[in-house]
Amino acid sequence: MIESRDWKEYNNRLVKRGEITLYVEPSVLKQDEELKCMNKGKRGKPYTYGTGLIFASFALKCFLRLGYRETEGLIRDITRRLGLQSVPNFRTIWDRINAMKKEDIKFNVTPLKPGEKIEVSIDATGLKRINDGEYRSTKYGKKKGWIKMHLSVGMNGAAITEITTTDKIGDPTMFKRLVKPIENNISQLDADGAYDTKGSFEWGKEHDAVCAIPVQINSTRKCGGERKKAVIEQFHLPTGRRSHAHIRYQNDTEKRRHRWQKIWKKKIGYGHRWMVEGTYGKFKGMFGEYVFSKKWRMIEKEIYAKLYVYNRTIVETF
Repeated sequence: MIESRDWKEYNNRLVKRGEITLYVEPSVLKQDEELKCMNKGKRGKPYTYGTGLIFASFALKCFLRLGYRETEGLIRDITRRLGLQSVPNFRTIWDRINAMKKEDIKFNVTPLKPGEKIEVSIDATGLKRINDGEYRSTKYGKKKGWIKMHLSVGMNGAAITEITTTDKIGDPTMFKRLVKPIENNISQLDADGAYDTKGSFEWGKEHDAVCAIPVQINSTRKCGGERKKAVIEQFHLPTGRRSHAHIRYQNDTEKRRHRWQKIWKKKIGYGHRWMVEGTYGKFKGMFGEYVFSKKWRMIEKEIYAKLYVYNRTIVETF
């Protein structure tokens, strides 16, 4: 039975998403402490603005799709309300973001604790590098550029890890890189059939995690290892000395396999994989299906900034 929703609380959470200070206030409150750490032992002119404030400014630029000069005006207005008199200008914001390393950007606002076990869903989606519209592309034959965003998502809908690649990179090749930062925190991994590889199931055994990955309908047990166990489990195949040929050509039909795999999906909770699909839908609804940056290093930072805004709306309001 579905529990009744507290609509008053739900509406208040959605209203809170529109508060711009939600994204800037934490960085303003922590700026003094952050500057002390940044300027300790630094040679030359000390930093005037913390990394958190610079990144929050860039995140708002990505969220509201503003220019750098417009972003300066917005930050100036917001920070004055929070009691901060000095704000970075548009040149400072661009210079600091351009020099910032991708590894120093943290978009996951709720880091996992050591030993904490969670269920994770992974997938990839495409984003346009050129947002010129379908008419121009069709009329003038201009080829669209695409990038792929590989994402792992928790059951609360917040993004945990992300990798940006070109559209030439397949999903399975990014599997281990995507889950490596949280490999010791995963209790169950939900993914679609694109990740149906022997390496994925072997990774699950190595890290004591359940791999909820549907195998291909025509899969055989000749693959061996953990994937063989997955084929037997999902299609409810008998084990023992009975010959594989007898099972395949007499008792094992495609219709039977579909039926047993559907039962397996319901039993293991494979429907949780749609959490990552919902995340992609919300992400594109908030920021569009394209990126405005041109250089690759700025594209990666832009996606991180957008994920930061998205995670704050999810964690702070839900």
